[in-house]
Amino acid sequence: MLLSGTQGVEVIFTSLYDNTPFVVLTPVGKGVSGYFVDNVTTRGFTLKIEQTLSQDVMFNWSATQTSIGAVLGVASSTPTPTPSTSPSSPIPVSSSSPTPTVSPQPTVAPTNSTPSPVVSPTPTLEPSA
Repeated sequence: MLLSGTQGVEVIFTSLYDNTPFVVLTPVGKGVSGYFVDNVTTRGFTLKIEQTLSQDVMFNWSATQTSIGAVLGVASSTPTPTPSTSPSSPIPVSSSSPTPTVSPQPTVAPTNSTPSPVVSPTPTLEPSA
């Protein structure tokens, strides 16, 4: 939380990172601008704001470990190769794709005749003995 009347707060991680993490923060609520992350280390970072606040502001933040660290807000990492269980020979891929064909579309022709109503007989009940 950034307290009113201040322009920064130091955030200490609960445990050290191996490399400098990538830090992202977001204010909770609206109307806060000019905030930024400064002095990111494996131990923590400083949340700063350009102008002194008139009220306390809560921030959500996350720190993500990367293999190389974060530089100027861009995280970089080296992908770890994953062993493949697929065959070592390449799978053939067709380079041509089928050309779609258009089949004739049915058309509905209007009719001038008026349909006749269908009359169904009404069943009659007979008393049973």
